[in-house]
Amino acid sequence: MGGEAAGAAPARRQRGRRSSADRVFLQTHRMGLACLVAGLALLLALWLGPLVPLSAISFSAHMILHLSIVSLAAPLIALGIALSWPDRLPRLFGLGAAIGASKESLDRAGALMDAGVDVLVVDTAHGHSEGV
Repeated sequence: MGGEAAGAAPARRQRGRRSSADRVFLQTHRMGLACLVAGLALLLALWLGPLVPLSAISFSAHMILHLSIVSLAAPLIALGIALSWPDRLPRLFGLGAAIGASKESLDRAGALMDAGVDVLVVDTAHGHSEGV
């Protein structure tokens, strides 16, 4: 009756079930927020902790503070932003590249600009700055 075959169970509509892609997106977003919060908490703990006053008198304390920020807090914050808002990354950050200070670098700079690089940095380390 009602157009259903005898013995067939009626099709159930599943409400509230998310697709696999939705679940992955939510897990990734939550992981990103966790990384962001952990990075910000670490940064806050480092700046409010005892290393800041100690770094004025101890180079070791300064280096521990510096390396903790650069190698722990900053990557956590960057990863948190990247995982939480992947669709906004092109608008938040541009694309950059570094080139040397040699004559061949002019060709490379043109190719990079044609490829869509927003920022070019000229590396003049080790005194190779003649002509810059």
